[in-house]
Amino acid sequence: MPDTKTVCLVGVSYGIGLLLLENALMRFGIFMLGCSPGGNSSNLWTLIFNGDVTLSITMTFISTIASIGMMPLWVFVLGRHMSPETGVLNIPFSNIITSLVGLAVPLAIGMAIKRFKPNWALSLTKYIKPVTIIVLLAILVLSVTVNKYIFLLMTWQALLCGALVSWSAYVFGALAAFVGRLSRPQIIAVAIEIAFQNSGIAAVILFSSLPQPDADLVIVPVVCQTILQGVPLYFIYTGMRIKTCISKRLHPEEKVPPESSSEPEGESGVFSAKALEASGSPSTESCPREILELDAVVTDYEEKKSRL
Repeated sequence: MPDTKTVCLVGVSYGIGLLLLENALMRFGIFMLGCSPGGNSSNLWTLIFNGDVTLSITMTFISTIASIGMMPLWVFVLGRHMSPETGVLNIPFSNIITSLVGLAVPLAIGMAIKRFKPNWALSLTKYIKPVTIIVLLAILVLSVTVNKYIFLLMTWQALLCGALVSWSAYVFGALAAFVGRLSRPQIIAVAIEIAFQNSGIAAVILFSSLPQPDADLVIVPVVCQTILQGVPLYFIYTGMRIKTCISKRLHPEEKVPPESSSEPEGESGVFSAKALEASGSPSTESCPREILELDAVVTDYEEKKSRL
């Protein structure tokens, strides 16, 4: 799937850039974003929509490692023909390594808590989605605030290009996962993962490799795509919440089914068992009435069997 992500985004960004953008530097900017690895926001959105978080994190990790060699390769094959200024690029290996560390450290902490403090993990689960939503909103506000000077350079072609690159990736990723006969959580993870790119790495490459004012111009479609890539998910999630609230008001007597978890059933069962043990919940020993009734049935069966 990481190979599917790379080929899909590179091909889509290159083709849509040629169709919609007249400026060669802008075309190169959206192309570089398509060559970038997956962004960490995809993992958060996968969690929100109950996708396979493990698959999403694995795809992000592999694509980030692969980008060390794949980004220079794609630039050499296609990027050098777009503009004379794009012949030599500085690949920010330090930023790529930082992204890997930023992905691995929280995972290590989470695995340690899950292994040694399962009760903590069970308690923290209820706070994961609210905190994730706050983080995603903060990322959106920060992206708009930091890049507000770019708005003066935006055109409708750049906005349309940024939207089409990411939104078409949702469709392509979902279709590829469906054809591969993956499960629903895995389809969600693949669709979201393919649509999200690490725009920070693309921005560092472009700013460090091109002089001003070319750097500001080439970054325009990158900013457009960064801001617009999560817009469909915001609308879908808002619609889901509104639907849930309306259902509760119209049918207050019906219980809303709990949201499915992206964790395997076996692990969730381990959590439940350990949590019950820690909280001292009653076991079968505290239910003597049911046990006595079962013993009576067994005794009656044995007596009838002996008579025969």
